[in-house]
Amino acid sequence: VVIHTGAVRGHVFSLRYREHTAHYGGLLRCSSIIRGLRHEYPAALLIDGGGLIHGSAESDYDAGRLPLRTVGHMGYDARVLLPDELKCGLEAFKARQESSRIPLVAANLEVSPRAGPARVQHKRYRSWIVNDVRIVFTAVILGNELPAARDEDAVIKILPPRESVREVLR
Repeated sequence: VVIHTGAVRGHVFSLRYREHTAHYGGLLRCSSIIRGLRHEYPAALLIDGGGLIHGSAESDYDAGRLPLRTVGHMGYDARVLLPDELKCGLEAFKARQESSRIPLVAANLEVSPRAGPARVQHKRYRSWIVNDVRIVFTAVILGNELPAARDEDAVIKILPPRESVREVLR
């Protein structure tokens, strides 16, 4: 079983879209659901498809620290980076990434050693063996450039996706 979250947009608390309707979403609600699923399926993998920390009042107020601290305790196995997550700058991103303890996965993301390998956990793919079956996960980042990395000396770059995936599959 693969549990997937995506486009959480840094919402920690439940959302209420219309008056007199139920509350939906938020990382706290996701955490409760995930805890139940993991109880039922202990070998389940938890992966975020991107958009985890940027775009809500909670995340914008403290540059994404609250959502990342929250997900750091949820047991994510991997997450995908969206370029928006670098809008607060590279140093802020590295500090947030370190606090989350969740490896970034993207076939076409290149992280230079100057980015501080101890602070940016990145893999081109992740693999697990679950019930004697190998599961391999990779992702690609769409877009041509990252907001904090616009020159040739950038420490984080987006590479062409097609060639990057081919390299992972070799």
